[in-house]
Amino acid sequence: MFAIRNWRLKALVLVLAALLAGGIYSGCNRSSLGEGDSDSATMGQEAETAAGPDGALPAVTMPADPFSGLDTLNSTSFYPLAVSIDNASRARPQTGLSQARLVYELPVEGGITRFLAFFPEPQLAEVGPIRSVRPYFLDLAAECGTVLVHCGGSPEALARLNAGEVEHIDEIANEKLFYRRKDRSAPHNLYGRFDLLLDKVVERFAPVEPDDVRLPWVIAEEGAAEEAGEAAAEVAGGVAAEV
Repeated sequence: MFAIRNWRLKALVLVLAALLAGGIYSGCNRSSLGEGDSDSATMGQEAETAAGPDGALPAVTMPADPFSGLDTLNSTSFYPLAVSIDNASRARPQTGLSQARLVYELPVEGGITRFLAFFPEPQLAEVGPIRSVRPYFLDLAAECGTVLVHCGGSPEALARLNAGEVEHIDEIANEKLFYRRKDRSAPHNLYGRFDLLLDKVVERFAPVEPDDVRLPWVIAEEGAAEEAGEAAAEVAGGVAAEV
């Protein structure tokens, strides 16, 4: 009789232990599921907030083109180029000047001039003819935070470029990015391929923040108060050579 009771007692203890263990496991499992549901709900709310109630992502505001102050850039990754373009009579008509946002006409030796053309987001297939640079070309390129595209330069300009003062792409070291047209004579026939130039720029250099472009003038916002100054009765200008 004692043996039976002992067996029944053992069985009762085992059953109670099993029930107790099952209750604890079930409680833990419900707790885990509850926490998971809470996390999922939180993540869902965050996703809904980021995407909007209709599931659409909020529009990304593109920065304004710092060279014009009017147009909007097509990308937040900004890689502007400054290209040294020939202005000799045998180099005309040039390719790409009409698409530049900013163009400087700069004197070089012999009474001739060259253009330094700025392209915030080049959309052309090619640009040229491309020529060498002088020290003041570097100053203007650095001022605007652009990568300078050129073919050689004066000794002083090359020394400054080799010292790393300005980020640049020289045809002499990157000839595969350029080509020479057969319908023109050298040195007025060197052209750059914009797609290859941009690929190289993205590979080698960091993008430029539009706010870091430091132009020598200020583009005022519409409706902004004008700064004090003297009114000009006449503004005159010109170019050093035929364009």
